[in-house]
Amino acid sequence: HLLFNISGILLFYPVPCMRVPIKLARIMGNTTAEYRWFAIFYLIVMFFCVPGCVFALSM
Repeated sequence: HLLFNISGILLFYPVPCMRVPIKLARIMGNTTAEYRWFAIFYLIVMFFCVPGCVFALSM
């Protein structure tokens, strides 16, 4: 896990136009700070709905 994180930093951080994950994380944090329900909604969608759809498509 540590090597995965370090490789992500080495891949995305040095080039300014590749810092999209940082911008997306900032947007997600601001949205969650403003709308508390968004965090629960995001978790439900990303951990149940999306995997459920992928599983249903694989059947």
